[in-house]
Formats: sequence, C-alpha cells, structure tokens
Amino acid sequence: MTVSTAHAKLQAEVDKFFPAGEDVLSAPDFKEMHYLGAVINEALRLYPPAPGGGQARKVPAGTSAVAVSSLYVVSSTGSTGLTDLHWIHAYSIHRDPRNFAHPDAFWPDRWLVASGRIPLAAASQPPTALSQPATAPLTHNESAFLPFSHGPMNCPGKPLALLELRIVVCAFLQRFRFCLAEGWDVREYERGYKDHFVASRPELPVVLEAR
Repeated sequence: MTVSTAHAKLQAEVDKFFPAGEDVLSAPDFKEMHYLGAVINEALRLYPPAPGGGQARKVPAGTSAVAVSSLYVVSSTGSTGLTDLHWIHAYSIHRDPRNFAHPDAFWPDRWLVASGRIPLAAASQPPTALSQPATAPLTHNESAFLPFSHGPMNCPGKPLALLELRIVVCAFLQRFRFCLAEGWDVREYERGYKDHFVASRPELPVVLEAR
C-alpha cells in the first residue's frame, strides 16, 4: 500500500462520517471509524512522540535482579548505592520484525487484520515483503506498541491525546486536500528524522488546498 492509497481510504472514511458541514466534534462517530484508528496507530508506531522512551525504569533498591519476561535484569549497585537505569527505546521496539511484520512500512491494514475486522487475505498488499513474505502469518505484537509508554508510569493523558488526534485529522481532511510538494523525495523525511529525547521533525512540504 502506498501512502496515497492509505490517504484515499482515510479520506473516504472521513467523508462518510463527516461530510461537509458536519461537526467533527461528534466523538461517538469515532468509534466506528476503524481505518482512522488504524492510520493513527500506524503513524504512532513508525514515529512515536518520544522515540527514545519515557521515564527510565530501574531495578528496585536492595534487589539484586528482576525477571522481565524472558530477560534477567541485574542490578549494578556499587559504592554509590545507585542502580542502573533502563530505558525502553520505543522506536526500535516498534520497528523490530519480531514484533511487527514489514516493520518499516506504513501499512495501516495490519491493525485491522490484528483486530479481526478484516482477514489477512482481504488486506492491502504490504509495501514491502523484505522482512516477511505476504503469505506468512501476520506478526503483530501489540504489547510492544508503546507510544504512550506502558505500565503504571504510562501517559495519563492517552485517551485525551487520541481523541484530539481523531478530531484534528478529521477536521483537516474534511476541509482540505493534501498532497506532497512536487519534486520532493518522500525518503527525505525518514533520513531527516532525528531523536533528541523528543523527535526533531524534518521538513514535510505539504500543499493544502481548500475543498
């Protein structure tokens, strides 16, 4: 699936639920906008707000080690009495093929297949089959999806943030047409994406035209 194909599918869903003049603040409609949710999840998977992770975790003081799934994390308490800090690097986890098939591809359909809304056979063709053949069972580990962190220290504003994302995306698609600036190489965005604790976003030349 190309970005333009995903854009067209998302535009069609927005036009169905929020035609011109409809109020995009009608939150109950979002529950049925499954492709909108898939697009937002896929964007957050590829470009999490804090790619390097959030609050660091550490082995509790006085504990020599803890088991985290199949990992055994050892404390390195020294003369300072401090323990190691362990960061969860969301960007790397999100793009690990052990967690997500075709990890570097923008493929919203993966979320619809994983949720059982469409069968894998009905999904769009993934943009690349380098990491996993299209005929293989879908690798989709949502426990490795961490754009808002995880556990007791996750973001308390997650529900509000997701609601705001839905409203903003629908409002823009209801009112504008989008296209990339002519001659711009979309690969420049990936090459210019930097992580300085929070993401430093490169230029994204988009043309907006009133609908």
